[in-house]
Amino acid sequence: MKKLVLLLIVIFAGFGVKSQQVSLSEFRWNPIDAEGEVTARHENAFIEYKDKFYLIGGRGIHPVNVFDPETNSWETKGKSPMEIHHFQPLAFASEANETVEPSLTNPAAINLLAGGTLEAWKVPSPRWSLAEGTIIGHTGNEKLLSPEWLYTKQRFGDFVFTCELRLSGDDNRNTGIYYRVNVIPYPKSPKQGRTFEAPSGYEFDAAYHKPGKVNFQGTLGDWYARPKLRIFPDPAIIKQAYKEEEWNRMTIRARGNRLEYWINAIKVMDFVDSDPQGSREGVIGFQMHNGSVMKVEYRNIHVLPLKP
Repeated sequence: MKKLVLLLIVIFAGFGVKSQQVSLSEFRWNPIDAEGEVTARHENAFIEYKDKFYLIGGRGIHPVNVFDPETNSWETKGKSPMEIHHFQPLAFASEANETVEPSLTNPAAINLLAGGTLEAWKVPSPRWSLAEGTIIGHTGNEKLLSPEWLYTKQRFGDFVFTCELRLSGDDNRNTGIYYRVNVIPYPKSPKQGRTFEAPSGYEFDAAYHKPGKVNFQGTLGDWYARPKLRIFPDPAIIKQAYKEEEWNRMTIRARGNRLEYWINAIKVMDFVDSDPQGSREGVIGFQMHNGSVMKVEYRNIHVLPLKP
């Protein structure tokens, strides 16, 4: 979903109105091929309006040239769709640089370890604990028969989430950050054997990558509800971003059906889920997988709810 940012300086009847200051480093500037349409006009303005771009002369001079990004084409119209009188707008259209990891410095961000306790979490077993500001999930010396999840008590829809993660253990060690989770029984059919409560919702996978095997690190999935959904990032980027046996900062931005992931400030995933069955709200959870002797640690855990 592209955002267009207008930086305007408007001079009206001799009075100056300055725009809000914006750091230009926050944007990626893309030129639009005018294909000869941009001509010298008195007080030219190039304005974005309702997903199209209008080349307008000062005081509404006609004709108005319209660029449609959907068709990558120009058309000429006789009149501007907006009122322009006695002022000269100077506009720069830019696409927000959404490769940049979002910051959670906003005071509205929620510290999910506030007070140094697990009060914000539903603790499933004594295998989960908190020590020195770090959530620890540890199987001990025995492999789990079923995976476990530590879930938030609060539900979230659109949000930015970040934490630091460290995974250690045997070659089957496996964890992930789950979000927009609604718990379901799994397997769905009793004929498939013993059931357990599993998350229907998205996962930011952080499993250990066995050399020679499929690398699930950084993948997006909804394994327990929609097992066919598995989106793989560029493996070269994952190799650059993810540090085995070390702390890794994992960031998620979920806005509607657009889902974005960062590992250590490097963007690894940008996916739009067009499936109407995709979850839009739920809890956030950390996984400790079965079939492994492992330990997973999470710290610096914050979430910023976003307005839909």
